Amino acid sequence: MVRYMIRVTQAIGLDMVAEGVETKDQADFLSECGCDIAQGFYYAKPMPLEDFNKKLQNQTKP
Repeated sequence: MVRYMIRVTQAIGLDMVAEGVETKDQADFLSECGCDIAQGFYYAKPMPLEDFNKKLQNQTKP
């Protein structure tokens, strides 16, 4: 079902965000299915905007 929904969404030109990704296995499965964008506790816990901006700045530094 997930593979089908990703294919249909891509076929009609829409972007899809997979939500609720909590494990590496889930992230890997979605990636194998062609899902390009995902969010969830696997990547980061909810945080205040200021903390997110600091995290983002640290990840983009060479």
